[in-house]
This record gives sequence, C-alpha cells and structure tokens, in this order.
Amino acid sequence: TKPVASADDGFLSPALGSSRVVALGESIHVTSEMPRIRLQMVRYLHEEMGFNVIAFEGSLLDAWTAMEHSYRHTGSLEERAATMKREMFFGLWQTAPMQEVLAYALSTQPTAQPLYVTSFDLQPGTARAYGGATADSVRAFFAAVAPYDPGMSPVQIKAWKEELDAALDCAKGAKASQVVDEIETWLNGPVAASMMRTRPAVHVAALRLIPVMLRHRLQLCQEWTADQRSMITYQRVRDALNAQLVLNELKMLPGPPKLILWAHHSHLHYNSLGKTIPSMGQHLNDVLHDDIYSIGLFAENGYAIDTATIDQAHGFGFLLALAPKPIPHGPRWSVEEQLSQLSPHDFFLNLRHASKSWAAAGTSRLENNGRMPTALS
Repeated sequence: TKPVASADDGFLSPALGSSRVVALGESIHVTSEMPRIRLQMVRYLHEEMGFNVIAFEGSLLDAWTAMEHSYRHTGSLEERAATMKREMFFGLWQTAPMQEVLAYALSTQPTAQPLYVTSFDLQPGTARAYGGATADSVRAFFAAVAPYDPGMSPVQIKAWKEELDAALDCAKGAKASQVVDEIETWLNGPVAASMMRTRPAVHVAALRLIPVMLRHRLQLCQEWTADQRSMITYQRVRDALNAQLVLNELKMLPGPPKLILWAHHSHLHYNSLGKTIPSMGQHLNDVLHDDIYSIGLFAENGYAIDTATIDQAHGFGFLLALAPKPIPHGPRWSVEEQLSQLSPHDFFLNLRHASKSWAAAGTSRLENNGRMPTALS
C-alpha cells in the first residue's frame, strides 16, 4: 500500500492535539465513500500520529477470534482480509471498502508499528461467519484458544461452552458468572503464558479483556430481560457497557494505546441536546473530556443501501432492498442542509471553534431516511 500523503489529512494533528481516542462515525452504515474517507484518516492517524489500535462496532469475542485466525492464515493479504471481514463484521459491513480497511490493518502487522484490530462491543455471534448464532461464536473462540493449553480437558471446555451458549443468548444461565470466573483464571494463567511466546503483547492483553466483555454481556442480558426485552433498554445498557469496555481497553492494552473507534453516529454522538438514548460517545465524553475527539461523516446527496428497508423486507423484496437508492435531501435534515451551504466539496470543520449558532438544535440523517436530534457545537 502507498503511504498516505501527510498533506491530505494534516488537519487532524492540530485538531486532535493530545487526544488518545478518536471516534470515526458514519451516518449511514452502507456506503462506499464513508469507509474510504475514514480509511485515509486511519492511515494518517496510524502512520503520522501513532494510533495503534482500531476498535469496531460488533463483537470483541468475534474480533479476537478473527485476529487470532489472521495470525495463522498463510494466504495472500486479500484472502486474509476477506476471511477476517467474514469472521468479524456483521452483514451490513460485508463490503469491498470495509475489506480495504482490514487489508490496511493487516498489512501493518509485520512492521515495527502494527495497527491492532479489535472491537469495543459485546454482541457475540453478529459476524457474518456465525449468522447471529452465539453458540457458533463461542465454539470458534474456544477452538482458537484451546491449542495454547493442550492439558485442558475438552470435557471442561464443553461444559463451559454449554453454560455460556444459553446465558450469552439472554436465556437462562444460572452458573454463567461462575463459569466466566473459571474461564478468566484459565485465560490469564496457562493460556496467556503460552500465547506470549508467539503472539504480540497487545493480542494477549485483548484476550484478558474477554472475561470483562462476557460479564458485560451477562449484565446486558439481565437488565434487558428484566425490562421485557425493551430495545430502548438494550441500546441504553449496551452503549453504557461499551463505553466501560473502551475505558478498560485504555487501561489494559499495552502501548500505551491510542484508540480509533469506528461505529455509527447513533453510538458515537455526545447527545448534547439530551434528546436521545444516552450513547457510548456521551459516556466517554463525560469521562475523557479533551482526551476524546469525534469526527462525524455526513452526506447530503448520493446513493446508499437503505438498511431500514432491508430490515423490513421478505422474500424477493429482500434482494430489491439491497440495491443502492438515492439519498433524499432537503430541510428535513437541517444539519446536512447547513453543512452543504458551506461548500459544494468535501471538507472538514473543527466544531471546537464553531460559533454559538452551531449549537442550535437540528436534525441529522440516521441511515438513508431517518432523523436524529443533533447539535454541531
């Protein structure tokens, strides 16, 4: 890959200052442009500013397994990136631009400055490879870890897995907390000791985060089921626990780590208007203050896949829903309208220095046709 020209994204350095966390958001999950413009930023952040970890929305468990498989994969860079995309990303991110992001990260692994790939999320089984099946995700994880401790009984691993399968699916799992304690002892003991001989320290440290993520998942399930599986409760608790996982990554990953977060605006915004479900970005901003800098990507025109239509489609209609559709525009999305008046070209606006008028309440795009209460400053 050709190194990014410093002049292309040189605005990032003075904008970020000494921030240790950069959040790169997207208002629409499935576009070509939003991943590619952020990939350019990722390259600058990594090569010029020393950011060494990129964490995606999805599943920490699936991400760790995918990274472990990438170390073992003997194929080409393209083949390894394609495999990792399938084992790490949910269906909406099974795109060529998202594969390019992973290919860049994988290309850095043999260098003196690798960019480690992980997740801050606690939804095991969401990767395309597992099709939403938590049990398959857990099975793949144990299969990846077991070779590091040949003395561990397969019967014991099977018992752990059977208890976790139900509990992580938010079904009954009376012994799940005890099982996570036992798994943590195993991972932090013989598995980590063996893994340190052949794997980077950051990968071993990420393994130690797995029990943290499992406990968060159990907590999410408990609160969600207690509130009759309300999706508002699910998002509220998920984002709060994801913020805690990011803070744990800052504490537990070596480096010291400088994190790039990659997710939808609905998770990364600061909720400065107080009109939406408290987000991960809001929780992180409350703790990190100037140590986090968030960059949102907005689109006024173009084409994108409408994920809301996909969610509601059935049969042949599902195939039709996969076709890119024009992005509607107009005063319905006042933030995009406001931004489009500044320039007809792509641009970066540092809102830390925006005028007070930019703090006025407005709405921004949420996927193709939805709206989200938004203030730019």
